[in-house]
Amino acid sequence: MSCCVKALSASSTCPNALTASQTIGFNFFNGSAVVGQFTAPTSGLYSITVTTSGSPPSSVTVSINNVPLIDFTNFPATGSFGANAGDSIVVSMSWWPLYFGGTVNVTICPPLPPPSPQPLPSKTPLLLVVGLLAIAGVALALYPVLRSSSP
Repeated sequence: MSCCVKALSASSTCPNALTASQTIGFNFFNGSAVVGQFTAPTSGLYSITVTTSGSPPSSVTVSINNVPLIDFTNFPATGSFGANAGDSIVVSMSWWPLYFGGTVNVTICPPLPPPSPQPLPSKTPLLLVVGLLAIAGVALALYPVLRSSSP
């Protein structure tokens, strides 16, 4: 069995995308292998795309905390699943007897982080202008009274 697991790495298809691939050579017996695994960085809805080259496997399974959630059997395939921050996400493949070998490529797109709150504009300049106008108005109103009472 020829086998090589590539570590998850960033991809340009979506921000913070994770990719993994697994290549299996000819196998006389059926079997399975992990394509990739990672810890969910954030809670939310994840999207997954699975493509193959060579002979497609019999299935690709997405498991969260060792519980299978999605089982793909036709390729290319796309889907989505929910995960919480810290969950273990494992993508595995299985094949039938006399598997001629092939490669499975997986791209997982984590949910986008919520936008950071923008600070509200400061009301200090507005309050300063209103305060100065109020002082000017009071001064103009009192000016005739103050002028007539001076000696």
